[in-house]
Amino acid sequence: SSCASSPFKMAFYTLMVLTADWTGALGYTAQNCPSMVPENQRQDCHPEQGSTEAACTARGCMWCEASYPGPPWCFHDSASCDTIPESQRQDCHPEPGSSEAACAARGCVWCAATTPGTPWCFRGTITTD
Repeated sequence: SSCASSPFKMAFYTLMVLTADWTGALGYTAQNCPSMVPENQRQDCHPEQGSTEAACTARGCMWCEASYPGPPWCFHDSASCDTIPESQRQDCHPEPGSSEAACAARGCVWCAATTPGTPWCFRGTITTD
């Protein structure tokens, strides 16, 4: 019966290799990353361990490799901070204890605000109620 499982194993491993090659080709390298955020200014969008491209993009963040160790590969693209005016930010962490990590864990955007009382952790889209 070990001979019968051998073709199955070979097909399985071939599929795994092809899948790894295909999924690796989807991400951006440091050289072709479309973001305008300099690597040294990236704000981590997935500070928890286990960050993947799929988890990153599910949070609405950018996934690009870095050209040197240190910068996060999953980060907020600067357009998120600039696209939603401070007056239209919807608080994503209204209870006390808001932090960049807690904000990112909720899949929200963390950007400093210049207007007092404006949330730093907010939803990445504008919704109308």
